[in-house]
Amino acid sequence: MKHILSLLYVFLAVTAFTQVMPKGPISFNSEWTLEGITYIPLNVDKAGSNIWGSVAINPDGVVMIGVANHVDNVAIYTWDTKKNELMFEGDLMEMLHMSMKHWQSKIHTYIYWSPKHKKFFFGTDAGTYRSETILEHPFGYIGGFWCWFDPASHKMGTFGLNGLHRSVKGCVYSEVSGLMMGNTDPQQHFITCDVATGELNDYGRINGFHQPRVLFCDTWGNGYTIDTYGELVKFDVRKKELVDIHVSLPRADKVAFYLAASGIMALQYMPDGTIYGLAHYGIAFKYTPAKNGSGTMEDLGPTLGDDSANGNWRHCYSPNLAVIDNKMYYGIGGHGNFIDSVKKNVFLVEKDIKTKRTRVICGLKKITELTGSGIIDAQGNIYFGGHRKSISAEDNEAENAKAVQGEESESMAYLVKFNPKQLVGTHAK
Repeated sequence: MKHILSLLYVFLAVTAFTQVMPKGPISFNSEWTLEGITYIPLNVDKAGSNIWGSVAINPDGVVMIGVANHVDNVAIYTWDTKKNELMFEGDLMEMLHMSMKHWQSKIHTYIYWSPKHKKFFFGTDAGTYRSETILEHPFGYIGGFWCWFDPASHKMGTFGLNGLHRSVKGCVYSEVSGLMMGNTDPQQHFITCDVATGELNDYGRINGFHQPRVLFCDTWGNGYTIDTYGELVKFDVRKKELVDIHVSLPRADKVAFYLAASGIMALQYMPDGTIYGLAHYGIAFKYTPAKNGSGTMEDLGPTLGDDSANGNWRHCYSPNLAVIDNKMYYGIGGHGNFIDSVKKNVFLVEKDIKTKRTRVICGLKKITELTGSGIIDAQGNIYFGGHRKSISAEDNEAENAKAVQGEESESMAYLVKFNPKQLVGTHAK
């Protein structure tokens, strides 16, 4: 008996020592602000390289962020915009009580707040190159989960596994239909999850070229994604079927139609039901859905003047957007695509929706990419997820991988905060 108790004591001691405990609230530090932009560090825990679209805000001003290290976990943080406090909520796999056989490398979907359920909803992505080809994965490959997070109780749970060997690459949530609607990777299928019943459905493959990262819904609960030809496909929530509505995303000059299959990079819903967005290859747009029919698509012009209309459209990479006072704000650069090919800076751009004119406001420090859409607090501050160069599982395991050294290649993640009115007054001429 004494021997068993000794083993139990050792087990509990080791468990307590190895468990990653929340660090508690971290108050605002003035040193985080540089030239009018605040870079809130999200490296409290070991996971700290990439924030994809995994940033959201609720009406109480709580921002949720998922930070992926691409290796074995996702760190979950919240930022209280009223208190200016950062909280490390924990690691996703521990919060979901998962073992490594359920391995999840990142949240690649947008995160959505449900006023009805008072929870954030999102999907997880277990994919890396090796797992997507279902070959030689170090832990085995399960797939992605549909998940929820309750900021009040600080708890997380799932609605279930999306499917064996398939990740949730992008999703959208409609409070009207009660559905999370998303797509898979690989074998790009359109899938749904009913958050009230947990019912999962697969409506078949719709895009054989790429997996669109950003989906959206309309005020009637219908969902939208992109097909192989860069056209919108509508999920009719009443009929429970996919409909080709023959609406093409605008694209820059000389961009082949099939490259538009990557779809939308970022979007924001407006109170009147219209949607502002950025297409993958350098064009801004406004889309007005229709309850029945195709709706209307308006081309708002290139994201960076002539650069993204002719010649440099491949480098106008903007997986981020915020719309305030008839102005669009977005960062250009990242993921190997930079207008400034020498210094590889990310530039913050303002676009006047009425005149369609663009101007660069400033260059950003500390980061090489911005993500996230429509994250705006009550004070008019905009939030993006920002990160430096990330190190993926494949990079770490490659035979010719080099050690990451120096500040320029350091893997760091930040919640980026700025007020566009103050920033324009400081930097723009």
